[in-house]
Amino acid sequence: MKGRLLVFGMLATLISHSALADDAAAKRVRTLAQTYTAALGCDVMNVEPRNLVRVTGPKTNSDDNLEMYYVTVVNSDFQCAGGSGTSAGHVVVVGHAAYDVRWNSDGIHRPEDFRVRPELSEPAATVVGAPRAITSLYLKDGQLQATGLEYGDNDSNCCPSLKTIYKVSLVRKDVQVSKDDKRPVNTWVFTKIKNYQ
Repeated sequence: MKGRLLVFGMLATLISHSALADDAAAKRVRTLAQTYTAALGCDVMNVEPRNLVRVTGPKTNSDDNLEMYYVTVVNSDFQCAGGSGTSAGHVVVVGHAAYDVRWNSDGIHRPEDFRVRPELSEPAATVVGAPRAITSLYLKDGQLQATGLEYGDNDSNCCPSLKTIYKVSLVRKDVQVSKDDKRPVNTWVFTKIKNYQ
């Protein structure tokens, strides 16, 4: 199995959260991410500006249309279980479709052409190591990072309180499913950096 690690780092560009808040593209991204998550679960919360990051990556991803895309976190109860502590943050990626003919022909990023990238979003993409509650996404020195809350020793199910910082990476691997068929498997990996106050 050949693995490719795409760490959105050195070539990523930060667009400030405040600049995204009123941007037409950000509004479209929020709407798409919330609608997608609502189709999969219950109690969908609005995407807040602090949970929306525009990532621009290396041109080596051109075959997947991943030069520019948005990573969001949408809080929802995917199982519709209800009750204390059943909602969690879910990673949703929005950008151009992998084979967007119009974008491929002229290279213009039009918000009306954005789509949820289900292969890069939960539940198709798995998430490993994420905190119980993701409180923000951001880029630091070109690396996608997140803050979150984990459970302390005396926390109840509803209310994790231990503040943490994570490095966030997308790991993409091709899995051989038959002799002539390889399929990509995508995993968002949250690696804890430290606790903070």
